[in-house]
Amino acid sequence: MLDYNSTLIIGGGIAGHHAAKSLRKEGFEGNITLVEGEAEVPYDRPPLSKEYLSGAQEEKDFTLFSKEEYTELSVNLLSGVKAKKIHAEECKVETDDGRFFPYSNLILATGSSLRKLSVDGDHLDGIHYLKSLSDARKLKNSLTKIKRIAIIGAGFIGLEVAAVCREKGIEVSVIEMGDLPMSHLFGKEAGQYFYDIHDRKDVTFLTNDSVSHFEGERKVEKIRTKKGKVVPCDAVVIGIGVMPNTSITHPDLQVNKGYITDEYGRTTLPHVYAAGDCAEWTYQNKSIVVAHWDHAMNQGKSIAKNIVHNHSEPYRAVPFFWSNQYDQQFQFVGLPLQDATIVFRGSPEDGEFSCFYADNNQVIHGALMVNQPKNVIPARKFIQKQQAMDLQQISDPTILLKKVQPLQKI
Repeated sequence: MLDYNSTLIIGGGIAGHHAAKSLRKEGFEGNITLVEGEAEVPYDRPPLSKEYLSGAQEEKDFTLFSKEEYTELSVNLLSGVKAKKIHAEECKVETDDGRFFPYSNLILATGSSLRKLSVDGDHLDGIHYLKSLSDARKLKNSLTKIKRIAIIGAGFIGLEVAAVCREKGIEVSVIEMGDLPMSHLFGKEAGQYFYDIHDRKDVTFLTNDSVSHFEGERKVEKIRTKKGKVVPCDAVVIGIGVMPNTSITHPDLQVNKGYITDEYGRTTLPHVYAAGDCAEWTYQNKSIVVAHWDHAMNQGKSIAKNIVHNHSEPYRAVPFFWSNQYDQQFQFVGLPLQDATIVFRGSPEDGEFSCFYADNNQVIHGALMVNQPKNVIPARKFIQKQQAMDLQQISDPTILLKKVQPLQKI
């Protein structure tokens, strides 16, 4: 017999954790089981590449809940257990240790998987990825023993690690396929700003280049690039992105980039939801996957509300993420827009500015704030309105952003 008072959550990251908390907050009185594949108490991931790596935080500082706190919340936490298969007809999930867990509602919060670099020498010791706490422990230990590190990929993870390493006095080389860090997302001017803050800290960039192969006997000693350059190193960090983890499958569970969901987080399987990095959802008429902390938290909460309150609240959050590098704070709200008109408020030369990304109709779709956190809320409101805005007023620092109104239709 189907237990109609049991929610099973697969994945103990931000989405799964907040789904469990919110179910209780919204009044769910049934059983909640949280299955986490890592043999850890669920933890927060953003500090791994920043505060934990630098030594500013210890592991206890970014644990989401202790085992005792989950017990107090009446959540059955199973760490080190991996979900293997959905038996949808019986409303059960099979785990890798041969157990079966029934559900009336199943939330897939399986997160994302690393993109791996496959080249000769990729098996050598000293080559790191950074996704899990276990990865971070190994890298943190390595940083105490090395003088030179090479970072593959100038995305946020790569640049955050670069900043930590420079502050520790480690020589850093960054190999990046593009012209400038993240200029394909944020534009040339913002890309130049990312480049400059690291260049001033003596980070060496090798742009428009990529890895041919790694060299060394047992441990990595150097990288040879496709342009023939040689980069000596004692360790390597590869940060070339992630992809949705959709390894749990079923013939009726539709997957495109991620698990396809509707506005309530429901997948194509009855009673099955998906939240966070693994979920594909519709945002402003576009099908997207967002692998960021804020989205995972909000979607986990939203699904919990919809389970308890009979699908009463469509998910409408605007994506948001942040990064800290040295003394610099970066925040982005919305989505990057190809071929956007970029409106600057402030100047990169001043070290404090915002970029607003508008389409041909002067509708704002995204905004990058550099050391200007006060602009996040008004930027989000512009994006939510989806109306033509006065771009000249947005660029004028003498006009408060909250005073900028949509253009009047003629």
